[in-house]
Amino acid sequence: MTGARASVLSQRVATAVLAVSAALAAATLAAHPVNADIPTGRLLPEVFRGYWLINATATLLFALPGWYLVSRRPEVPFGWLALAAGLGHGLAGVGMEWAVASQLGGFQLPGAWVGVWMFGWGSVVELPVLATAYALFPDGRLARGWERRAALVAIGL
Repeated sequence: MTGARASVLSQRVATAVLAVSAALAAATLAAHPVNADIPTGRLLPEVFRGYWLINATATLLFALPGWYLVSRRPEVPFGWLALAAGLGHGLAGVGMEWAVASQLGGFQLPGAWVGVWMFGWGSVVELPVLATAYALFPDGRLARGWERRAALVAIGL
């Protein structure tokens, strides 16, 4: 694949990931008012009640700059990493709203377990993404020697 074709493909993929991420953020924001009055009691501790807004916001705060970076320099991994974190937060937001509506709101939606899984794993994508970004800084490549081993351990953890 030529450089120009790869660049066009990268831009299309990045735009698609941004569009999906924005749709997930919008879905989270739209679903929350339906779930806002559902009594969650002990099943959803107070600490999680603001996650809908955190995930919707983080989706865009990662995905928009990620898209911008990929559209300018698709060969540098930082934009792709930010897009992954944005998508993860979008999945977490929608997953939580879906699971709450299904299990606590009495809507009996199919796939509530998928919502719980998306909530549980979607937002933690940010942690290895940030560890990877730090490990690759400043030139997009891992260092040599002990620094490489330390970076790989940090990413793995």
